[in-house]
Amino acid sequence: MYAWIVERIVRSGFAALNRGQLEPVLAKFGADARLRFPGRHALAADVRGKPAVADWFGRLLKVFPGIRFELHDVHVRGLPWNTRVLTRFTDTVPMPDGGTVTNHGVQYLRLRWGKVVEDVLYLDTQTVAEACERSARRAA
Repeated sequence: MYAWIVERIVRSGFAALNRGQLEPVLAKFGADARLRFPGRHALAADVRGKPAVADWFGRLLKVFPGIRFELHDVHVRGLPWNTRVLTRFTDTVPMPDGGTVTNHGVQYLRLRWGKVVEDVLYLDTQTVAEACERSARRAA
């Protein structure tokens, strides 16, 4: 039952991101949560603390307005004081030239008592870097 509840919460977070709503997502992060997104691009990060995590999500929606996530799998393991969640997703980003960029990713979450304490994103970072460059042309 606990795993089912966590899966529903995770799915609702992705749905909120698809609507451009950050507050429901940020409400799930603990005060000293850590977010890591490897790579050399505008969204690369290794940040700690809820304000820094909020800044990162704000940057995500600014760099990629209209980003959409399709959640394929959610796997939940552990107990409330040490829960691990693995998601597999596809994101699609509209580009200024009318095209789209699609990337496939995996997210590893650790939760403690219902709050995210660690969020690590694994995507094709070259695709992310190229999409960031294309999206930057929107502002130019």
